[in-house]
Amino acid sequence: MLLIRLCFAALFSLLTVNLWAADTIRQRRTVVVDGTLEEWTLRWSGPVRPVCSALEMTQAVTCPCSGFTYGEQGHLFLERKHNDALLESMDLSPLFAEFDNPADNGNAALVLLPRRLNDPSDDFGDRTKVREFEIELRKRSPVDVMDLRDFTQDGMKASFLLQVGNVPCGKQEAMLIGISRKFPKLHAFSTAAHPERPLVLQRGAWMALLAAGRKTTITDLACGDHGSENEIEQIIYSHEGSFSVRENTYSCEKDGARGPQLRSVDK
Repeated sequence: MLLIRLCFAALFSLLTVNLWAADTIRQRRTVVVDGTLEEWTLRWSGPVRPVCSALEMTQAVTCPCSGFTYGEQGHLFLERKHNDALLESMDLSPLFAEFDNPADNGNAALVLLPRRLNDPSDDFGDRTKVREFEIELRKRSPVDVMDLRDFTQDGMKASFLLQVGNVPCGKQEAMLIGISRKFPKLHAFSTAAHPERPLVLQRGAWMALLAAGRKTTITDLACGDHGSENEIEQIIYSHEGSFSVRENTYSCEKDGARGPQLRSVDK
């Protein structure tokens, strides 16, 4: 058992642990902003530790770890540079504070290496399996967490989804981070109804809006989902870097069908 744990320690020191580095670059991307090339960087400041690691595989595959498996945590910043000059820096760690995620208090969490369908779901039982899995993980490329898209529909691929939490079971909650032509400073996008707080939607809802363009309608919670007695529908609009979300709640009939509308609010 001791040998197995030592093998695990060696494995995950290669993956995520950097307890002494002052700064660790997670990802860099080149972004075109109004014809100008900028460098955007996701940077860990201070210690970086594993989160939802395969050292505890039975925990890593649970719903709270969905989207964070084989990940890392720490104090995370997003920086914009032009010709090596720092234009702007945004502290992303506080965005995680109010959501159900595996990061320690004050930390952000990001997936590092992708999980595959044939990966084990139980803790390893011998050194051979540890070594085999180590070899397999070393071959994987880090996940593209700064996947820049034109979510704002204004011609700039200058925003990306940042997963901040999960709701049962494994439904990934995400904010949109970046800039738009209308709002050219780094920020977490909000809605016209509630500019004081970031808009949080399920990842699937954001991707549906991206595919649809200006408007999409999604079922955020279906009748019977985890015993729900209500169904929640979201109508999401995008316009020049601004968003609006109308959330309609319906009762559920005994047969699981949608019933009468109970309320409608703007998120």
